Amino acid sequence: MAEDPTRRQRGPAPGDPGREREIYEEEYGPAREDAVETARKSRTLASVATVLAVLAGAAAAVAIIFATGEDDDGRSGASRSSVRELRQDVEKLEQQVEDASESEESVDELNSTVEQLDSRLSELSSSQEALGQEVDELSSRVDEVAEQAQQSGSDSGGSTGTDEGTTTP
Repeated sequence: MAEDPTRRQRGPAPGDPGREREIYEEEYGPAREDAVETARKSRTLASVATVLAVLAGAAAAVAIIFATGEDDDGRSGASRSSVRELRQDVEKLEQQVEDASESEESVDELNSTVEQLDSRLSELSSSQEALGQEVDELSSRVDEVAEQAQQSGSDSGGSTGTDEGTTTP
């Protein structure tokens, strides 16, 4: 007699792992088996990663213990020579700041002097221009007077316009 295909099959008998795998493969196929294998590998890799993480944590703890450990003389922190060097550096920096502020004051004084000289130069330049205009006016006036003197000399019959005792410029 043949078995009815619609009849539900019974699971494997306890203790028969070969039969269990056979039923498993029949129900789910090779794709499911690949997924299970991948899960097993992932679980193994996760275990290895966990062990490595624990080892890394232990190594970090040891490194911290050694880094914070005390020196041979029982002191921690900077040495006296490094503190002395830092103080010297601070003093040098303070001196440079003081020198910079002094030079800044000197620069301000020089700027003020330059502004005063510039103002004085502007005044002198404008007065020079005024003097130049006055000289030009006097020169043209002298030319006019000389021309008038020539005209009046030629009108009066050959007089040179000079008297004994007077000189012309």
